[in-house]
Amino acid sequence: MLLVDIAKQVELSEDKIKKDLVRNLYLLLQEKRFLIFLDDVWDFKSWDSLSSVLLTNPGNGSRIIVTSRYKDVGRYLGGESSLISLDLLGEEEGKELFFDLIMATSKEALLPELRDIGEKIMERCGGLPLAIVLVVGLLRARERSSHAWKQVLKSMSQGVEKTCLEILALSYQDLPTELKPLFLYFGMFPADHEIFVSDLLSMWIMEKLIKIDGPRMQESIVEANIDKLISRNLIQVSTTRLDGRVRSVRVHDLLHSLCIQLAEDNNFFCTLNKLKTVGTAAIVRRITCNSNEHADENFGVPKKVRSLLCLGGSHEVLLNLLKRNASDLKFLRNLIIEIEGGKAIRLPNEIAKLSGLSYLKLTAYLASGIPSGISSMKNLLTLEVISTTSHPIHIPGSILKMKQLQHLSLRNIKFDSSSSIFKSINIEGVEIALPNLKTLDFAKVYGYYITPNSFKNSSLRKLRILRLYWQTLKVLSKATQSLHNLEVLKLGPPFLGEMGSSPSRVDLSRYQYLAKLHLQWFPSSWQIQLPPNLMQITLEHTPNIGDFMKLLKRLSKLEIIKLKYCYGVGNLEFLGEHSLPQVQVLVLWDVDFDELIVDETGLPKLYKIIYKPVDNRPRIIPERFKKIMVVADER
Repeated sequence: MLLVDIAKQVELSEDKIKKDLVRNLYLLLQEKRFLIFLDDVWDFKSWDSLSSVLLTNPGNGSRIIVTSRYKDVGRYLGGESSLISLDLLGEEEGKELFFDLIMATSKEALLPELRDIGEKIMERCGGLPLAIVLVVGLLRARERSSHAWKQVLKSMSQGVEKTCLEILALSYQDLPTELKPLFLYFGMFPADHEIFVSDLLSMWIMEKLIKIDGPRMQESIVEANIDKLISRNLIQVSTTRLDGRVRSVRVHDLLHSLCIQLAEDNNFFCTLNKLKTVGTAAIVRRITCNSNEHADENFGVPKKVRSLLCLGGSHEVLLNLLKRNASDLKFLRNLIIEIEGGKAIRLPNEIAKLSGLSYLKLTAYLASGIPSGISSMKNLLTLEVISTTSHPIHIPGSILKMKQLQHLSLRNIKFDSSSSIFKSINIEGVEIALPNLKTLDFAKVYGYYITPNSFKNSSLRKLRILRLYWQTLKVLSKATQSLHNLEVLKLGPPFLGEMGSSPSRVDLSRYQYLAKLHLQWFPSSWQIQLPPNLMQITLEHTPNIGDFMKLLKRLSKLEIIKLKYCYGVGNLEFLGEHSLPQVQVLVLWDVDFDELIVDETGLPKLYKIIYKPVDNRPRIIPERFKKIMVVADER
C-alpha cells in the first residue's frame, strides 16, 4: 500500500502501477532525484519491503528520511552514523508551542494569572510535544478561568514518563459522553490509516452512534463531531475539501493504542487476536482484524457481534468464521472487508445467511464473484463492491431488484448475464427495480447501459456513471420524472466505440435540484445544456474548454469551478460584474492556458485559487489572483 502511495505521488501511471508496480517504480526513481519522508517506522520488515525499490541511485543526491521511536530500527536502516536523536523541547520552545496553540483559537489576551498556571502545566508536560498538544486540547474545551485550568494542573503528575499516558487517559475521560464511543471507534482502523469522513458517516449511522434529526442533517452532525475531536487534538486532519471541510483524518499511534486499550477495557470492541480470551466472545459487540499477526481460530462464536471490520488483517480467519457461523451472527449489522492488492479471496456462500446485515462493503479481488444468495438479504441497505485489480468481479443481476436497498456502489464489476434482468447478449439495457435507492455509483460496470425504464422512483439523489454509453446519455437528456430530484451527478468518460455515432446534444437543463456536476471527456461540440442551479462543476479532460466557459458564465449560483487536465484554452476570461458573481473557489489543475484575464468586477467573491501548472511554461496571471493562489503539490 505504501509503494502505491509513493507511486501516485511521483505520478507513475495507473497502468504501470497495476502491471508491475515494484519494477516500474524502481525504474522511474532511478531517473529522478527525490526526497522521501517515512514517518514512524516501527520494525525492520516495513523497511525490507521498501528498500529494494527505494535504494536506486545514491550518487544522484536522493535522500530518504525516516523517523522511528526505536534506535535499533535506525541502526538497521543506515548504521550508527545515520542516527540523529531528537531531544525534548527546551523550556522556551515548550512555552512557544504551548501558548501559540492556546492563542490560535482566541483573539483575547491571556490574563497574567492564566499565563502563570499555563507555564506550570507546560512544565508538567516534560518537553513532550504530543503531551503539550493534548493538554492544550483539554484546556480549549474548558472555561478559560483559573479554577478550570488549576483542575487540569492538579490532575497531572510530576514524572515525564507518566505525564503523557495520564494526559492521554485524561483527554478521553474529559470527553462528553456522546463523543467517547466515536473516539474509540478510530481504534478499529489500522494504525496511521487514512480514515474518510464519508466512511465514518455510514458506519456511525448504521451503528446508531449518533442521533439524527433528519436525513439531510446526517453529514453535518458527523462533521460537527469530527471537528470537536480535532479541536481537542485527539485526531488529526489528513485532507480537506475545497470549502475547508474535513475529507479524511488520521490518529496518532499513541492515541490509537489508547483507543484499543480503552475499547477492550470498556467492551467497545476487541481485536481478533483477543477473541479467545475467556468470556470475550460471548459479550463482544465489535471485532476488528487489521493487523497481520496470526490470529488463533480457537474461540467461541461471537453471537452478539454487531460490526466486523477487516482492513488487510487476518481475513482468512474472518472468512472461516463467516463460513462456519454465519447463521449464528443474527445481530451483525456491519461487515467491511478491504484487502488491497491482487490477492484473490473467495467469499463464502454462507454470507447470505447474515440475515440482519444492513451495511456490506467488499473491497478486494473476489475471484469467485459475489454469491447469488446475497439478493435474499432483506435488511441490506448499503452494498459496496469494489475490485482491487483490473479483473472485474461477477455479481448477480438480481441485486438490482433488492427493493429495500438505499445505497449501491459497484466499481469494476460485470453482472451475471444469465440473469433474467438482462435481455440481450452484447451491450444490454439494465432495469433497476430499487424504489428506495438514494445513491447509485456505477464505475466501470461493463457491457450495460441505462434504459428509460431503469429508474422507477424519485428517491435517487446521487448518481455516478463511469464508462458511459451513449444510450445512457440519451436517457439522462430526457430527464424522466424519476430523476428530477438528483442533487449530485458525475458522468464519463463516454464510451462510444462500439455504439455508433455520438450524441449531438446533451440536455441536462431539466435537473432543477442538481447542485454538483462532474463531467469527464465531454466535448463542447455536443451542444451541452447545463442545469440552471448548479453550485459546483468539475470539467475533466475537456477539449476546447474556452467554449465551456461561455456556458458557465450563465450560471448565476455557481460557487466552485474545477478544471482538470483541460486543453485548447488560450485565454481564460472573467470580465464584467455579471461574470460568475458567486464563484468563491477556482481550481486549475494541469490546465493549458496562456493568460488569466480579469477586470475589477469579475469574480467579485473569489477567495481561493488552487493551481497546479501543466508544465514549466510561464503563464500571465494577474496580481489579484496571485495573492489568493495556492500552488498545489505534485500529488
